[in-house]
Amino acid sequence: MTFTSPTDALVALKNLPAVRGLSASCDDEFLVQLLSDSAAKSTDGLTTYYRIYYVAAKFLQQPANLHQFKKADPGIEFTGMAVPIASLLDLQASEDAANGWIVPFGYQVVDRRSQLVFGSQSIQLKSRF
Repeated sequence: MTFTSPTDALVALKNLPAVRGLSASCDDEFLVQLLSDSAAKSTDGLTTYYRIYYVAAKFLQQPANLHQFKKADPGIEFTGMAVPIASLLDLQASEDAANGWIVPFGYQVVDRRSQLVFGSQSIQLKSRF
């Protein structure tokens, strides 16, 4: 799913299962700004693509009331919505790589499975050796 309109991207973002019903209209300004800031470009630089999975993951990291208990003894730990956030970032890494998008510095998604950085013109390999 690719979006070249911020309005269409916002509608799709708010309809993703992980965030459906969690955002209010007062969140729209934040979401649109993050959609714009993290938007990717085509390899020719002519088309802007709005990255809804990345923004959804970042949105889920924000509100404290969305965090769930992971454990309470000996100290309280929260999950931070780790599973849906990781899933959304995996989806974004796949979309960035499949389309060869140029992602602004600081908004790349690191594929934790292979440690490849997607969404930039270069791919950084990290060795475990």
